[in-house]
Amino acid sequence: MTTTQESPAAPSRDREAAAAVAVPRGRVRMHLSVFVALIVAIAVSPLWVTNTDQWGLLNQALVYTVLAIGFYFVFGLSGQFNFAHGGFFAIGAVVSGNVAGADNFWLGFVAGIVVSTVIGVAFRAALARVSAIYFAIATFALSGIILLVVQNWEWLAGGFTGMSGLAAPTFFGKDLFLPEDMYWLYGGITIVAVGLGILLEQSPLRRYVLVARDSRGILPTVGVNPRKIELTMFGVGCAYAGAAGSMYAHMLGFVGGFSFSDSISLNVFLMVFLGGVSVMWGAVIGAVVLTWLPEVLREVTEHAQFLYAVILVLVLMLLPKGLVGVTERVWKAIRRA
Repeated sequence: MTTTQESPAAPSRDREAAAAVAVPRGRVRMHLSVFVALIVAIAVSPLWVTNTDQWGLLNQALVYTVLAIGFYFVFGLSGQFNFAHGGFFAIGAVVSGNVAGADNFWLGFVAGIVVSTVIGVAFRAALARVSAIYFAIATFALSGIILLVVQNWEWLAGGFTGMSGLAAPTFFGKDLFLPEDMYWLYGGITIVAVGLGILLEQSPLRRYVLVARDSRGILPTVGVNPRKIELTMFGVGCAYAGAAGSMYAHMLGFVGGFSFSDSISLNVFLMVFLGGVSVMWGAVIGAVVLTWLPEVLREVTEHAQFLYAVILVLVLMLLPKGLVGVTERVWKAIRRA
């Protein structure tokens, strides 16, 4: 009588897949602690504001925080090079400006998110089977196309003349024209965006994303399609970019061709790398630091741009885990003490 022996490779693959989707201990506590710290920081930051320009910087930091979190999910977590992230930011701004007009911020906000997500998902689905390097090149080309459209199609974004008089953000019927009023709404939107990010970080999706990024061959053993995972994460990143673009447009009350450039995507790269590419909080820290650092340096030295570049290079060279890595080391030292 013949007996069937199970291949030793099969249980090995099962154990590898199970380990890949295991929940790291302490992650929930860490996310909740930092989330509470973020809420406190947003609540107390206005205590140090002394003029309108600083209110504008606070609002800008919140916009870039939402934008950077989206890029973290696409690049830091999912490992997809997206040089068009600034382009989806522009889509969110232009669509929101057109739909909102002068009196409907929330309709424009939702439209910016939806259109950015739909275009992003359609683009990623069309290139689902190309290699990572070709996809990166394609996103670079897409960014150029988006910028050319925004700058030259006057019926869409007003060209270089732009669209002015965009609706101010509103909350329960109150128009938030003043930057100090707008700050609290944008702070709330940022908290919601971060909260949704934490839910994703705690979900099984995050663990499958990591496997799709690092060990694609494992996912089919648990019945998951890695291309669908990549498509989902790209859509998430585009949604965040669209939301940030809408916030940016209505913060300025104006949007035009010269409002966007390739430097936006580059700055988002720097934010995520500076803060720490391996964790969502790195995007938050990097966005805040890169918003305020040029202004702080400009106030203390005439060589601000040079010092800014030197600081970025040193951080990227000496701190491979970014600023988050520094905080982790300090926290571990405190716990050991």
